[in-house]
Amino acid sequence: MPTIGIIISVLLLLGWLILFIRLMILSINEQKETKKKNVDSFLYDPKTGTKFLIEQADEKVDTYDAYKIKSNEELENFDDDERIIEEISNYLKKSNYKITKIDKAQISCLKKTIILSKYSNWDYKISFKFVQNNLLFFPKVDLNTNSRYSFSSYQIMFWLEVPNINGYYFLKPLEFHEKILNLFSKKSTINVDGFAIFELKQSHNIHLLKSILEIFKNEKNIEIEIKNDNLFVKTNNKPSLTDFEMLLNKVKKIC
Repeated sequence: MPTIGIIISVLLLLGWLILFIRLMILSINEQKETKKKNVDSFLYDPKTGTKFLIEQADEKVDTYDAYKIKSNEELENFDDDERIIEEISNYLKKSNYKITKIDKAQISCLKKTIILSKYSNWDYKISFKFVQNNLLFFPKVDLNTNSRYSFSSYQIMFWLEVPNINGYYFLKPLEFHEKILNLFSKKSTINVDGFAIFELKQSHNIHLLKSILEIFKNEKNIEIEIKNDNLFVKTNNKPSLTDFEMLLNKVKKIC
């Protein structure tokens, strides 16, 4: 007959074994739960095959919905201006341009530009990376004055970094009366056919500046701003596929 001591030892051993099994089961269950939470906390991007946290969803734009090509039926739901922007966006998506968000520092820089700050308000619909992290986006501008005139529309805008261009210039198409006045006004250090030029700070690289601005000579529907090493080019009328193709071809000569 086994002694009382042996029985106690066996019972203790069984107790420890049961406790160990329970801990193992608990650990396995916790791992399963953690794994489930991790899976649930990630979203899957079927286009790129990558995962990202749900918390990052508001900041991430590289998702299936963002890159979805809108059908002709869907495009019919937009008004004229926005439909043009959606058609251009379709083209850019098909051409593998990457959608991006304009960050706070970039927004702050844009707010200080003449080309956008002249409006009562502006926002943007979508933006794309364009060759070496340059930007192509579609600001919606609103202009409300004390007179009866007001303007609200999407436009097309490129923001390019051009090393060593420097200086500070704003260019707008010459109106007829400005063409007359321009004959007698003081010339800036550069001249571009079809544009009134406001020189706020002279560039140290006039040759480079002239060669870039000559690309846009006599264009009637754009404004240009050079600020340090930044070149901003924006349409000043309602968006059109013709203006987009024109600007795209000209900007490609710079990048």
